[in-house]
Amino acid sequence: MAILTNNAGIDADVIAAIGKFDRPIRMIIEEETDLCRKKNQYDRLIYNVANSERFAEAYFLENELGMLSAVAEGGQGADLASKETAKKYIEHTEFKGDSIINKTLIEDSNRNEIAKRIRKLVRSYWLTRNAFAQHGLFEGTSASMTFQGKTFDLTTADGLSLFNKAHKYGTGSDTQSNYHHYVTTDDISSEMISELISALGVKGRQMKSENGTPLGYTFNKIFIPGNRWGLENAVRKAIGTENAPGSDKNDINIIHGGYELVVLPLWESTDDRFIIASDESNENNSGSMFYDRKPFVIERDDKFDRNDNLLLHGRARMSIVHNGYKHMQLCTIGSAANANATEIKL
Repeated sequence: MAILTNNAGIDADVIAAIGKFDRPIRMIIEEETDLCRKKNQYDRLIYNVANSERFAEAYFLENELGMLSAVAEGGQGADLASKETAKKYIEHTEFKGDSIINKTLIEDSNRNEIAKRIRKLVRSYWLTRNAFAQHGLFEGTSASMTFQGKTFDLTTADGLSLFNKAHKYGTGSDTQSNYHHYVTTDDISSEMISELISALGVKGRQMKSENGTPLGYTFNKIFIPGNRWGLENAVRKAIGTENAPGSDKNDINIIHGGYELVVLPLWESTDDRFIIASDESNENNSGSMFYDRKPFVIERDDKFDRNDNLLLHGRARMSIVHNGYKHMQLCTIGSAANANATEIKL
């Protein structure tokens, strides 16, 4: 939610001139915010979105309590205790941007132009927010990313990148992969993609808990790059065809209706790759979080600067963090091997 506030300063002429615009400006901010929120849901499609009242967030991963003991009547049950297996700490980041309304617009009561400036500033915030959310996902093969001049941590609580073939679980040295690669010289087809989605869904379901038992979550979402039209075409057919895609067989399509496709327009990949995710696993385990520390606020000066411009200051504080990795699986496709991923065979 964008909010309009006033900065300290006294200029009676300015206050009188722009005072009559305050209410329309607030309405414009609210209207544009609602429109942007409806059109841009990438933060909620990828992350659990939450508000924060702290300087930073700390997460601790613990193993499950395990199963109950089967005992004789009146017998004592096993002591169920959890142990910390990893932890994650993240600080919120401040984002700022200024826009200008010049004195001429105010003197001429040019409401349309003033409204455009306000709307652009609100859209700038949502552009930043959604780019932040998207980059935080598709750059997840790296331990960090650079966004708008600042470096952001993309590691999970085990210290590895979001997508990694050597993720740790439990208190020992056991590892598991959520980064896979399929080697093929064939063209992308709906039949191939259907098989890969099915295979990755099983691998996601069998991801081990901190106790070493399969979590059993169902995966229900697919993220793909915005520039791979062949991949997009194949995925849409794979998840939207009732019978076996890409063939004249009468087999059922086991992934039909089970996945929601999300195209990330800012994700421009040089190869074919996709991510599947489980909303249930993400929510239950706080896997990927998007925090709003402070909502977007627009402050206006009450004095013109030396160039007869009135500044509007936009500001927000937010952060993203990947506490876990078990809610997502990445698959790349290519003719050459990928040493950073686990090879998947169909």
